[in-house]
Amino acid sequence: MENNIVLEEELGKVSKKKPQADLFRKQVSELNFKLTSETERADKIAFENAKLMEKLEAISIEKDRIAVEREQLKEDLEELKCSQVGASSPEFSQLTEGEPDSGMLENIPPSVKARLIRLEKETNN
Repeated sequence: MENNIVLEEELGKVSKKKPQADLFRKQVSELNFKLTSETERADKIAFENAKLMEKLEAISIEKDRIAVEREQLKEDLEELKCSQVGASSPEFSQLTEGEPDSGMLENIPPSVKARLIRLEKETNN
């Protein structure tokens, strides 16, 4: 009988604490869900960041390559200017007017000619 009374008292104590325990379980479950969501979000952001850093590196390399190419083209243009007979020669006037078929430019590829003419115009401006 005493044992039953003790068990009933313990059951009463457990019954009082059960709603609170259930509430704690629910909160733990919700927090675990939020943690999982935030972890997935952080992983996605880290992946996107890595991709963007790769793009940035590739663009930086391309920018440096273009800068070197531009400097080389400027040097080539300067050499062409210096190798001319005179600044008032017909070839020079054709170059500054933008005619790509001048005598000194006939062996240069069209893409380089266009760049040289563009650089010449930039230099004159």
